[in-house]
Amino acid sequence: MAALKLGKVVLGGYDWGGAIALRMAATYPAKITKVIVLLPSLSACTDHNNELKKIKCPVLVEWVPADQFHPWTKFKPMCKNIKSCEVVTVKVHPWKDHMAADTYSMISNQLCLPIIKFLTGKDPNE
Repeated sequence: MAALKLGKVVLGGYDWGGAIALRMAATYPAKITKVIVLLPSLSACTDHNNELKKIKCPVLVEWVPADQFHPWTKFKPMCKNIKSCEVVTVKVHPWKDHMAADTYSMISNQLCLPIIKFLTGKDPNE
């Protein structure tokens, strides 16, 4: 961030990028103002749990329960280690295997609206 001459930033990430965003927030708390993650891949080991406790900024976690590769049961206990963590669950019902390729385009509003509210403090539906 110093090389890019960035001040304070908002980080976002999906999957492993979400894990990196969370770890950056824990490592550089003075530089990160908010974190937005979608289905972060982070193991529930003691080191990661302790690292999450260091996050000082607000964190928005978006989760899609129908996603078979990111089980909520693994990450849910870890969210409790983040002081200011908001979790938004995005429902996809009924789930059909043929939907996999287009799922995220079908639920983009469900994903984007909470992000807008998280960043601005204003509900885009009002």
